[in-house]
Amino acid sequence: MGDEVEVTLRIVNLNGHKIYNLTLFDEIPKNYDIIDISSNVKIKSGSKLVFDISKIDEYETYAVKYTLVNNDAIRGITFLKPASVDFNEQVFYSEGVLLVNDLLPDKKLFIQKEIEYVDEEYARITITVKNLGSVDIEDILISDIIDENSIIKEISQVFIERGVWRIKRLEAGDEWVVTYLIQRNSELETLPNVFGVEEAQVYQTLIQSEEIITIFREQPRTVETVGMALAVGLLIFYLLF
Repeated sequence: MGDEVEVTLRIVNLNGHKIYNLTLFDEIPKNYDIIDISSNVKIKSGSKLVFDISKIDEYETYAVKYTLVNNDAIRGITFLKPASVDFNEQVFYSEGVLLVNDLLPDKKLFIQKEIEYVDEEYARITITVKNLGSVDIEDILISDIIDENSIIKEISQVFIERGVWRIKRLEAGDEWVVTYLIQRNSELETLPNVFGVEEAQVYQTLIQSEEIITIFREQPRTVETVGMALAVGLLIFYLLF
């Protein structure tokens, strides 16, 4: 058996009243087994987890925990697809999770851009770059699209020019992070451009808060987009420990 990863799914009732008859769905990734599950679950087609939830009290949390075991001692990257909840004929999604089982050979990067709406005027952008490879990488350029007319402030890493950062050296397994505040009048929902590593070796996610959108992009350049409305006060957190 390979490495074990504990997964926790939480559904939070943000309403001041009880909600009834929800169904939580999750999927076991290929080449993984599931153990130590905390609640009754139905498994369909060998990989689809289905949890029937009769009631969640006001402001209470329903949680499910289970452990994934890498049964082939897989090296590389596994994408844990978003969990979902059916409620009142609507579907609500969690974020997806990129699981790195081991360092990979050659030059490979994972880049995540997160957009957090601070107030009606500004958003906070966080870009995280992680070296997934087994070798150090030098001279990486990260370019984010920034409107020339937008005010930027509280930049944690200095530009080499507007919207462009140079990472001189990123050791195997290490990460680099930049944050900044920007006016919300600009286009924010874009993935950064990366120079210094082949495009096919770059894995990316975009996470947008409030009306949450998660985009995952990897070779062969597939894109998975999920939306989560905050209607009916239902919020899903997908946490990886």
